[in-house]
Amino acid sequence: MVELKFDDPDEVVTCADGPWRNVPGFSSLLTMTLMLLAGPVPDDVWVLVIGEVGGLELAEFAQANLDWHFDGVGPSAPMRGLAVR
Repeated sequence: MVELKFDDPDEVVTCADGPWRNVPGFSSLLTMTLMLLAGPVPDDVWVLVIGEVGGLELAEFAQANLDWHFDGVGPSAPMRGLAVR
């Protein structure tokens, strides 16, 4: 098992690429999540993403829903720094 070092800047950058490469259907998962949330939530909603990896989900959701607001909780300060960018 690979141990990730969430405080190592080099590891953080490559970790953010991981879901796209290593999770089959990751893009489809994001699309399905957006479709499920499109109907029942109001336009001006707050979304909490726990365990976000460099803001991947936050970026996808924000591009699709400009009126949504987001809070992301990640494993380390460098990872949260990627999400802010």
